[in-house]
Amino acid sequence: MENSPEPILSVLDVVKESSWQTKANGGHAESAETGTTRKPSILPDRTALIENSGDSLDIKAFLIPMAADTSNLGYVGPVFAKGREKEGPFEYLPIKEDNPSHSDPTYEDLPAINHEYGKKLSCFVLQQDRAAHVHYDPMFTKNLYTYGEGSKAALKTKGRLKELKTNDLIFFWCSLAPYKPSAYKNRSTLNDYQSRFTNKYVVGFFTVRGIRHVTVGRNGKIRYKKLDNKETGNVSIMAIRKNQHFLDRARKPEFLVVEGNPDRSALLQNAIRLTERKIKTAGGKKRKGWTYKLNKLGQEVLKRPSYTRGIRTNIDEDGIKALISAIRKKNKEVADRLPDMQTRSTL
Repeated sequence: MENSPEPILSVLDVVKESSWQTKANGGHAESAETGTTRKPSILPDRTALIENSGDSLDIKAFLIPMAADTSNLGYVGPVFAKGREKEGPFEYLPIKEDNPSHSDPTYEDLPAINHEYGKKLSCFVLQQDRAAHVHYDPMFTKNLYTYGEGSKAALKTKGRLKELKTNDLIFFWCSLAPYKPSAYKNRSTLNDYQSRFTNKYVVGFFTVRGIRHVTVGRNGKIRYKKLDNKETGNVSIMAIRKNQHFLDRARKPEFLVVEGNPDRSALLQNAIRLTERKIKTAGGKKRKGWTYKLNKLGQEVLKRPSYTRGIRTNIDEDGIKALISAIRKKNKEVADRLPDMQTRSTL
């Protein structure tokens, strides 16, 4: 139970007050004002101990969707693609908030990552959506990594998110399409363009610091429900209070919160593509539609030839290794935030 009062900051406050950012300096946090570098702390790592023992990997890894797509905003964020692989920098467009409050930021409020193409996220949405409020979850900011779920499925006793333990991994993926400024004239033009070039990308990861099942009273008091999982780790009050689901507590006062270890989590600089192209599904009327053919990496990770809409899945040990290797190759600045899957020597 949490009793001490604390000023509740909005998502926008969290973004604005942050003077720490991750730069290409080996993934360390660096102050934008002073240039001071803060190296990751050395924390006990269950993964490292297991690897050194030569045993099989004793961590879970989930692949979980995030960001705007055709089911909420109506289109997807941009990837500034480079080369045949169509991988490169991208913008994280949070989903559109269906029930906004005054504390929810808009696309006009939030800064973009790639200032070469636009300084605010509003540069990458249609004119009519620029003032729309956003549901900013998961959050990768101010050395704070927090993700919440409030659906009935997530809150079930055996909900998949509840299976997570300290040092387990969440890989976040989303839909992205190569950036083409002329396509943003109107919704029809943008949808037509993106329908031909959208693919699925891994764009970030959390190394789990802790997980909590939270309920919030009318007075804002936080209570915790017991989880069957005995290795729930630690979750800071900040990670709860600044999570989007806490801000939406008037509608849904019960939710799960996962906090990522700030020294071992990251929003990637370069997105990692999992799919090759969009393909039509076979079958009768009920099965008509589109899916995606997985590329070589996607098949290694998901163990199937094509993508299934809305997939949330466990990744096996070989899949974890393949995905970590691909992230390291394209995102050297966060290499030391990921477990070393190659060290398997016996003590």
